[in-house]
Amino acid sequence: MTQGIDPITLSVIQSGLQQVCDEMDLSFSRAAFSPVIAEANDRSDGIYSAVDGALIAQGSSGLPVFVGTMQYSTRVLIEMIAAGKAAAPKPGDIYIVNDPYLGGTHLMDVRFAMPVYRNGEIFCWLSNTGHWPDTGGAVPGGFSASATSVEQEGLRLPPVRLFKQGELDTEIYSIICSNIRVADQRIGDVKAQAAALLVGEKRLVRLLDRYGDATVTEAIAELRRRAADQMRANIRLIPDGTYHSTAYVDSDGVVNEPLEIRLTVTAHQGELTFDFTGSSKPCIGPMNSVLATTLSSVYLAMRHIFPDVPISAGAFEPLTVIRPEGTFLDAHYPRPVSGCAAEVSQRIAEAVFSALVEALPDRVTASPAGSSGNFALGGHDPERGQGYVMYQISGGGYGGNADHDGLANGCSTIGISKAPPVEIMEQQYPVLYHRYALREGSGGAGRHRGGFGLDYEIELRRGQATASFVMDHGRFGPPGALGGKDGAPNQVTLYRDGVAMTPEHLSKAQDIPLKAGDRVRVQTPAAAATAIPLNAIPKPWPSMFAWAAIASNRHWFCSAWRSTRQVLSISRRRKRRDLQRRPESRRTPSSVNVHAFNSYTNNLSTGARHGRPRLRTRLPHSRQCLRRARGECEALHRPSIFLPDHPSRRFPLPLRRIRDDRPAQRRKACLSGLFGGEPLLGRGSGVLLHQGGKRSADRTSPENRSRRHRADAQEADGHAGAGRAAARKATLSLFDRHRRRAICKPCARSRDL
Repeated sequence: MTQGIDPITLSVIQSGLQQVCDEMDLSFSRAAFSPVIAEANDRSDGIYSAVDGALIAQGSSGLPVFVGTMQYSTRVLIEMIAAGKAAAPKPGDIYIVNDPYLGGTHLMDVRFAMPVYRNGEIFCWLSNTGHWPDTGGAVPGGFSASATSVEQEGLRLPPVRLFKQGELDTEIYSIICSNIRVADQRIGDVKAQAAALLVGEKRLVRLLDRYGDATVTEAIAELRRRAADQMRANIRLIPDGTYHSTAYVDSDGVVNEPLEIRLTVTAHQGELTFDFTGSSKPCIGPMNSVLATTLSSVYLAMRHIFPDVPISAGAFEPLTVIRPEGTFLDAHYPRPVSGCAAEVSQRIAEAVFSALVEALPDRVTASPAGSSGNFALGGHDPERGQGYVMYQISGGGYGGNADHDGLANGCSTIGISKAPPVEIMEQQYPVLYHRYALREGSGGAGRHRGGFGLDYEIELRRGQATASFVMDHGRFGPPGALGGKDGAPNQVTLYRDGVAMTPEHLSKAQDIPLKAGDRVRVQTPAAAATAIPLNAIPKPWPSMFAWAAIASNRHWFCSAWRSTRQVLSISRRRKRRDLQRRPESRRTPSSVNVHAFNSYTNNLSTGARHGRPRLRTRLPHSRQCLRRARGECEALHRPSIFLPDHPSRRFPLPLRRIRDDRPAQRRKACLSGLFGGEPLLGRGSGVLLHQGGKRSADRTSPENRSRRHRADAQEADGHAGAGRAAARKATLSLFDRHRRRAICKPCARSRDL
């Protein structure tokens, strides 16, 4: 902490700089014409140093992937101006650039930069990036899945002054419009992007006038130092050592072979080094990544892991990325790069997550969906008499973490962009959405499952169009962490003349002709799951087994009221026997008890159908009662029983009404359990059973439960998972307490209930 500025002033200036960026974001979105900017918020704004282009502040609603690219691009612009390769700026000048090799991403991400002058000198740079729906190229939207050079992807612009002293250069603008589709709409995006910078300049000048240039400059330096210290402190949570991971890209769109990303992360005394040596060589198709995008992908991955660190160039100082020369992660002209920002960047972040999840299981999630779902549709609308370019992005599931399941249909890893509203898309383009829903059951199975993906289907209503898309995770689903299962992969299905077809490269294709009535269905990837770390497995009771009781005059579950350890010992012995019989049925330690209990509930259907189960060996009375009780249970619970510790995390179907014609008097029977406070069966299932040939309502139903039973149930629900006493009380509350004793016929012993 410096002596010239107090903490309160420092905090106020930090919030003021952040507010400047947020207002630029808001102005940009509200004034833009394109839905991808105005509705999906595919844009970002920031403040950068006049010396080296270092990041000072970025809008909280901007895309994280731009946190590194805009810093890199601003530094390159400053260097080019100093070297005389770009015209020197004057007050009111605004530069435009989209060259990916000069610190960008793909050609559709167009960057504006404007210097802010104070006393005749540049105090800082304001910059923003917006995704234009089209910049020319071989296919509408710019996402050419089979491009082999950057010229096929669109118009490439070096840093030029589009606005000179506040006035739009009509000659440069006319050149741009002559090389892109639907040029009449670009004027709205251009002026919106420039207006956002002017709003930022006005707000920043007001902040400087209030606190003074020297105070704000000192605060910026202090914020940068503090961000670096905070990031180092967080990195020290990672044990010193080397961590490895591998991620895959489906293909490059031309050669149908996967691309490999190999990452080695070295942690040493608060510093992290990222080495991508061994990754695949530069590819022919558009899945190459420029260096700025590779750096930004690492930065945003660390931002996901340590979100409490303020956005500043200081947060990246403890991070060293060895330049991956000779790989597809360091592309040079003329390699195509349209897929680098939306897809390859997410594979890089995925590799970082996979490498550090073992070291930080409580902070790092399993792999998210990892695809932006870039879908472009271009054609001519005969009803309006004009052309159009529709760009659709979509989200997917977030990975499961140590605390809870992953988020369903979240934004992509690289940003906060969301799909434009269906109503807006149908209003502006000749399309009809037949489906827009969650992709049920697609999340990876595990202790905490992955989030679901998105399932949508679009029909072309009139005219003709061509569809192109560059997505990923079609060959490999997002990988699970710590034993969790992979998420569902991406699936794209085209319906042309009623015939379904799948693209050769699964998630990449271009120039697919469509006519009215043809449809495209996209099922985005789901997230992977995470299994509970071995050193964080809770004690077995009460969350890893079921308090089960079967009420019947013939077979009582004697051991249900015994201690938890005795019940678990039965499961363990059964598990050991199963492993001896079927060595291939081994499970992870966290699912041993679950597998043993499921073997009881799944393998005795014969006994349920033909009366008393046949025991192969003579078992102790408690195990014999357990087996026979299971036979009774199977008649009621025909569907398989899945416990929450099991990766599927399913619950049984409701009880079915059955008829027992045996002369023995029947009592109600139910199976309940406490797994982290979640009973297998809902409270008061109200199942009707046949008792002595007469139908009687279950006494545990809400209508017939006494006040005492209701109070017990409420109290048990409030203390579920709190200990053995709460578990016993919750189980007892589900049973009739009028009969306090019963006789266990197999062991001829009397048991108190």
